[in-house]
Amino acid sequence: RRIDGCGVIGEAHIAVPDNMAELATWGGGLEEQDSFQRKTKLICTMGPSCWDVDTLVKMIDQGMNVARFNFSHGDFDTHSRTLRNLRDALRERPNRDVSILLDTKGPEIRSGFFAAGGK
Repeated sequence: RRIDGCGVIGEAHIAVPDNMAELATWGGGLEEQDSFQRKTKLICTMGPSCWDVDTLVKMIDQGMNVARFNFSHGDFDTHSRTLRNLRDALRERPNRDVSILLDTKGPEIRSGFFAAGGK
């Protein structure tokens, strides 16, 4: 529908595939796209079932673009270990990119200690 005084910029498409990994390459007929050309991102929340390198490699193979770390759950050591495992998984897939999303706990004061006695 056209609105007076407005031009048509583009149109929207809704895709509901049987396999969610298909969204990673959906883009109107372009067969091969890197992560910057994709129209859709697959954001995967890191949890206990995907902390190991083998599972992370499978997730990368299935199209994961963004690894979400939920800081409302888990602790610093667990998230650090998972990030190291993700980096190891990416070494096995050198042509793939995965962004890191840090989902913090919300409105609270975050502070830490500085090296050299806080100076």
